[in-house]
Amino acid sequence: MVTVLWACVIALFGFLFYVHFQYWRDSRQSRRDSSRFEMFAVRDRLVDLVTSQKMREDDPAWQMMYTTVNRLLDLSYQTTTLGQLIESARHASRIATDRRCAERVETSRSILSKAERENPEFTQVVQEMEDALASMTRARAPLWQWWTMLLIVLIVVPSLVVVRAARQLFFKPSAALAATLFPRAQGSGPSPRLAAA
Repeated sequence: MVTVLWACVIALFGFLFYVHFQYWRDSRQSRRDSSRFEMFAVRDRLVDLVTSQKMREDDPAWQMMYTTVNRLLDLSYQTTTLGQLIESARHASRIATDRRCAERVETSRSILSKAERENPEFTQVVQEMEDALASMTRARAPLWQWWTMLLIVLIVVPSLVVVRAARQLFFKPSAALAATLFPRAQGSGPSPRLAAA
């Protein structure tokens, strides 16, 4: 009788786990789909800036933002948190090695900053676009990426800090540490023990 009872309990927990997993998978898919809604709202705000004649459609800053938002709304664009970090590192490396790429980035930044200074509503749209991109990135990141990032934060970063502290403590002692550990070495003259001997 006890064996049958335990089998029923295990089967019930298995069923609950399966239902929870299915619910999590479906809700995750709906979050991935609905995460694009904020970006659609950003695109609508950009169109409103043109229709209300607060910006021109041929303005380079407006065209840059509109093209970027449309690219982010493309269903083939699969952004994730880890993917964003890797892409940012590649982009920074390319800027450092390619002079033309660095000039294009600097030109784009100057165009956007000029438009933001001239039009505060455009500044708000840029901020909304960054928030919408962050929301899309969080919603589309697979579970293993969150575990990887948690592992990096909890294990790798503290171990690097400990290794660096150990190197500074044992291999590169500072003058203050040396004075604390070896107070006689800082003074002039022999120590009392050596003088007595």
